Amino acid sequence: MKRHCFKLLVLPVLIFSLIFCSCSSKKGVSSDGTGASGSGKDGSSVKLVFVEYDNGYQENEIRESFISDMRLLGYDEVKMKFDVKNAQKNSEKLNEYVNSLKGSDYDLIVAIADQAAQAVCNAKLDIPCVFIAATDPVGDLLVTNPDKPDKNLTGTVMDTSPSKIISLIRIFTPEVKNTGVLIYKGNKTAQKSASLFEKESKSEGLTAKIYTVESLNDIQNTLKKMLSENDTVFIPADNQLDSVMGSLVKTAQEQKKYIYSSGVSAVNSGALASYCSSVDKLSQNSAAIADQIIKGTSVSDIPVDFSAEGNFYLSSKTYSAFGIGVPEIEGLIVV
Repeated sequence: MKRHCFKLLVLPVLIFSLIFCSCSSKKGVSSDGTGASGSGKDGSSVKLVFVEYDNGYQENEIRESFISDMRLLGYDEVKMKFDVKNAQKNSEKLNEYVNSLKGSDYDLIVAIADQAAQAVCNAKLDIPCVFIAATDPVGDLLVTNPDKPDKNLTGTVMDTSPSKIISLIRIFTPEVKNTGVLIYKGNKTAQKSASLFEKESKSEGLTAKIYTVESLNDIQNTLKKMLSENDTVFIPADNQLDSVMGSLVKTAQEQKKYIYSSGVSAVNSGALASYCSSVDKLSQNSAAIADQIIKGTSVSDIPVDFSAEGNFYLSSKTYSAFGIGVPEIEGLIVV
């Protein structure tokens, strides 16, 4: 008789335990099925929001890599949720998204690339922000002093050194004398990169000329003009141009000329080579910064991270098609 009583007592407990565990497993997961891990300084769950100007290859890769690194730091789907605000290349929508964050319950903003970081900075939000892959945080007024961030933003910097791009041109196409630089109107970061490239080229005894396109419809005509006037083409990282990189590469290759870039996505689309920081290093360092902020460290006490040095990237598809030998370059990554 006692054995039957024991079973009657245990059965409800087991049922209750199963129901409780089932409910608990769903708690903390965002409505879109996304999430990340970890807990705040008081042990509570935290909430992130990604702010992105575009839904390009770079943004997606950086976001996913950052999430993976946060998981490695102990942040799982239950204790940290996140949302994604992507403006789809619309500046007005980007500012609208950022301004909507005022008074929200997010614990941290993660701004990917320059335009998103600048929008967050201009909004002067109370929520701390980690930017990823900024190119010039001081010049873009994200911080006054990178050693002591003063605008509630800190993060990591993308290395896209123009001198490294020029060295690639010297190595792969030593006969080159003139380089056309293609940029999209309104992209201040690309304009800045183009100007630096032009200056560096002059010091290296090369000539660089900047060509600006105002719409995607003008790109092919502008590129053909560039190719007729120059030996090769350099395209600073730009999501607008990356979206049509395949067609640009095809046009250049028809004239047996190459495109160089400062973005890995361009190389994946057929540009011959590029130089830039690896996404893995940028996201790893950014996750470490986010972890510090979540655990209570003041943004002003976390210096901007410049340690993600760049790598050389080479397109296997392009060099194979043109029979280019692969030189021995330390750290060269063939994709």
